[in-house]
Amino acid sequence: MSRKKKKSRISARTAWLLFIGYMVAGIVVAILFLGPSETPTAAATDPQAAAANPWALFPVVALLWPIFLAILIVRQFT
Repeated sequence: MSRKKKKSRISARTAWLLFIGYMVAGIVVAILFLGPSETPTAAATDPQAAAANPWALFPVVALLWPIFLAILIVRQFT
């Protein structure tokens, strides 16, 4: 009769490679996005000064890098 089609699945190795690639791309975009800051990066002792440091957003930028990549591209054209 008819054969069932085998579902194509992503293997564990491919999933890990995609995840690692996503994180590496996020780290690169985060470094590019947070690199040219005008604020001096002094050692922060109080929490308010630490909150003003743009590098505190590194994990957020690394995880949501497609949004920040779009922001970088828009900045280049404006």
